[in-house]
Amino acid sequence: MSFPARLCISTAAVLLLGGIPTADAAFIRRGKIKQRGGIGYKVVVVTSGDTATDVDSLSFDTATLDRTVALDRSVTRVRGSADIEGFNDPNVTVTATIDVTYDVAFESASFDLAPCQTAPCAWSTATLSDGLSVKARIVGLEGDVNSQLETVVIARAGGAQDALADGASLQVAGSFGDASGLAPVELRVDDVRTRWKATVDTDPGTDSLTWQVAAYDAEGVFVDSMSQTDSLVAASTPEGIGKVKLKQRKNGSYRLTTLSSNTDGASEVVNTTVTTADGAVLAEASATSPDTIERRFVADGIEFIDPDAVVGGQYLLSIDPKAADGSLLDGSVEIVFIVEAGDTEVFIEDLDPTDGLEIGHMLWGYDADLGTWYADVAVTGEAAAEVATLDFLIDSQDANPAVEPDFQAPLAAQWNEYNLTFTSDVAISDSAPVQVDITVQDSTGASVDSAGATTGTGVVYKASGFGKGTRNTSTTASAKPELL
Repeated sequence: MSFPARLCISTAAVLLLGGIPTADAAFIRRGKIKQRGGIGYKVVVVTSGDTATDVDSLSFDTATLDRTVALDRSVTRVRGSADIEGFNDPNVTVTATIDVTYDVAFESASFDLAPCQTAPCAWSTATLSDGLSVKARIVGLEGDVNSQLETVVIARAGGAQDALADGASLQVAGSFGDASGLAPVELRVDDVRTRWKATVDTDPGTDSLTWQVAAYDAEGVFVDSMSQTDSLVAASTPEGIGKVKLKQRKNGSYRLTTLSSNTDGASEVVNTTVTTADGAVLAEASATSPDTIERRFVADGIEFIDPDAVVGGQYLLSIDPKAADGSLLDGSVEIVFIVEAGDTEVFIEDLDPTDGLEIGHMLWGYDADLGTWYADVAVTGEAAAEVATLDFLIDSQDANPAVEPDFQAPLAAQWNEYNLTFTSDVAISDSAPVQVDITVQDSTGASVDSAGATTGTGVVYKASGFGKGTRNTSTTASAKPELL
């Protein structure tokens, strides 16, 4: 597949921060394509350069779809820095004013800053009008007499981004209060990064897509390209038995708990038999309704305007459960959380139990391969089976919003817990074991999975292979059980 010399043209957008543009610095950093809920596919590409004229347009092409799509700018981020000579005292605060000029508009923000000598150094942030935000900090090394002013200017959807797309220049300058005795500084370009996106409303009719994207500068000259193959099918939890546990209760009886999973929430039948060494049946059941349901919903590919500033940021997340027909169910929640460097676990407890469902746990994590974030949310309760999707709305409390503040989390897996209570005249132990056999069938009666073990009390079986028990089929239920 080859690209024509010019597939799409957009007006030049120049970003000047005292730097000299060099076309050799322009390149495509990364790209991805993912399925959108019933509305086609979204393509996201990130480019980097010294100015926005280094990459002025992008074209997306695939033989599978047999079409070419122009990608539009969604966010532009400019990093700048300037040396501050003779100032690096962490005990002295100065007022730094950052002036942003674009087209005929002028914006400014003032920050009270002191040199930071210990990483990580926090940013001070100001939200301006027309979709602009500015961050600033002063960073210095201990023992050095000089420091550095660092800035980030972000132009997203709004007047500023529209002006850039129409050919406006953007200039940034820094100055300090008169009392500081510091001279104004010239900010140099460290990096100009632009996120481009497009929605493809065509179903390629395949589980994967090989695609290419080409970048051109403002003169229509080819500067870079990339090609890759992406899966369009989200990874899912295999169906099967996740964990089986046998426990003696305080009243002397025994409870056998089985945790099974499926990916679509479909009905299933769990057949369980517990027998003694001489073949006597202690318990036998064929269950069609689980005692407890936990549904897991995963929203991935979450991107932020400033990816490097997500950790440490505070976010307000609204979660609305919806039924299969799109109607809103009871149980909506709002939570405020701070993203940590690793996975961030959020437990939600401020719910009305009469709602019939509980959005009780969220795992917020980072996908290093894609450079994006994900939310894995657990929903339990009597009405959990009615929840088909979760609608998210994320709002930054630190002026670093998500690229798409509203998104949807589809059903990733359903864990079903079945409890079988029985008695035994002989205490069950490793020296006096019982035989446990479990089979799972789908709604048609076809076998999905089975497991069996000769065991005492404790963990009878784990899908990961730990604990007692052997698997009778090759099916693997690898997702981590959460209910036991």
